[in-house]
Amino acid sequence: MDDIATLNVQRAYILVDQLYQLGIRCICLSPGSRSTPLAIAVSEHENIASFIHFDERGLAFHALGYAKASGTPVALIVTSGTAVANLLPAVVEASFDRVPLILITADRPAELRDCGANQTVDQVHLFRSYVRWEIDLPFSDPHMPTSYLTSSLAQGVYRALHSQGPVHINCMIREPLFALDVEKPNSISPCCYESCLKESSFSSLEMWAEKLSQFSRGIIIAASEPCHGSSQSIEDLGHKLGWPIFSDILSPIRSSGQSLRYGDLILRSLPSFSCDAILHLGDRIVSKTMSQWIAKHASIPYFQVTNHPYRQDPLHKVQYRIESDPVSFCRNLLPYVTSRTSEWVDHWRYLASLVEKALPLYFSEQKELTEPSIPYLLSQNTQDMGLFISNSMPIRDADLLFFPKNHNWQVFGNRGASGIDGNIATACGIASALQKPTVAWLGDLAALHDLNSLAQCRHIPYPILFLVMNNHGGGIFSFLPVARKQKFFESFFATSHPYSFEEFARGFSIPYCKIQNKTSWDAAWEQFQKNPITSILEIQTDRSYNVIEHQNLYQYIDQTLCSKYNKEALLQALTSSSYTDF
Repeated sequence: MDDIATLNVQRAYILVDQLYQLGIRCICLSPGSRSTPLAIAVSEHENIASFIHFDERGLAFHALGYAKASGTPVALIVTSGTAVANLLPAVVEASFDRVPLILITADRPAELRDCGANQTVDQVHLFRSYVRWEIDLPFSDPHMPTSYLTSSLAQGVYRALHSQGPVHINCMIREPLFALDVEKPNSISPCCYESCLKESSFSSLEMWAEKLSQFSRGIIIAASEPCHGSSQSIEDLGHKLGWPIFSDILSPIRSSGQSLRYGDLILRSLPSFSCDAILHLGDRIVSKTMSQWIAKHASIPYFQVTNHPYRQDPLHKVQYRIESDPVSFCRNLLPYVTSRTSEWVDHWRYLASLVEKALPLYFSEQKELTEPSIPYLLSQNTQDMGLFISNSMPIRDADLLFFPKNHNWQVFGNRGASGIDGNIATACGIASALQKPTVAWLGDLAALHDLNSLAQCRHIPYPILFLVMNNHGGGIFSFLPVARKQKFFESFFATSHPYSFEEFARGFSIPYCKIQNKTSWDAAWEQFQKNPITSILEIQTDRSYNVIEHQNLYQYIDQTLCSKYNKEALLQALTSSSYTDF
């Protein structure tokens, strides 16, 4: 029996050291008995950072945020039973958003399965299609060669990176779980996988250049795409083609300032405009306005570039697709594209300038803070910060109005499965990886859904400003036709609640401020910039008025764009092959 206890610890040492040699620099753990030898090995490894949280669901979302912000895979270690099941929401998000996570779960040995043993569930294939690869390791079996353990770990890390998503390594650990004073085994060199970079052939690049160059009135959609480097080549391609770049809120181009500003607002006012081609770089987009416009134009040639083989075409409009890193593809394509001057992109920039000049006047005339005003105010920030945006209304308002004036924002969201769970934990993981002040812009239901993750803030030395928009329910449902069913809307859809976040902040010893108007916003924001500490700012709004406020904004922009020129003249200028001055 002592041999098993010693073997468990020795193999745990090997497992953790292999992870480090394979590039893992952060391991997230939740306490549990069955995973004891693994926790011991992590605690004694000098070069791996660890993060510990009592809730496995929040822990997994922390790891998700860390992996997104760092661009590196993160490992998780949890005990057996429902602890493993609690990882599922983050695993689903990581799978859809292609984030590499290494799930290491402790499990009962074979003789304790399917026999009523305590804290035992079927963990094999628990995550089904949401993991890229999985293995059920007989961790405590002395007949299992150490080489099988090391090669399995190398395969798991490679599959997480190459297939872009989570993998599951399930470890059957037999009691006694650990022994004291176990000598660490010698370090073992891992199996090294080398990934062959995909580069487009000359003939392929020539073909794409020829196809794209046929169209003078195309647009580029820069969609959500992890990017930890420069996106200059995308901007250069847009300039060469003479096409405007519409950037999604989660595209790195949005923060570079080179894309078309306020494209969503322009399309809302000019929904019947037509272009002659679309080049889509990356994955899905947030904008429903853009998606609806694409759906109405089935005959337009639609090109897409993604760095993975998974289909990202919910409208089923893509006609030409290539698997390549969008930045590299645009860089390699540039020499094959001939520069041309085009008034097409100038017209779009002119429309954007009209909107950009109108918005300060619009928001300055408002007496109170509104939900659409928050992304506009945030975009005025000039400091180096991270920004995590929760789903539902915040991500939509940000896509509409957040166009930062500098390049200092790094913007993140959980748009893989677009859930509202784990948002606080994800923001904590992002702040830990970025190692700089981070704003977490949350809806009230998203914040309530993940309140216990506020406990993570005690262990994060980097300040997070939790900006909670509290309209006392699910504000996005007020925009749907079902809102007219007033009898049951508040209970069945809006899930109306009476809560303020002041008591929650006090319970977690986090400074709190209720924002009531623009003056208190300016004071609180200035205070965070001067002395950034983790805190909660709560802005209470009215769900019904929020719908009206959005309608007012759209009407104002519509009047702005059409006050000097009627819509017919605008559309003619944007669709004519011979342009005339506005």
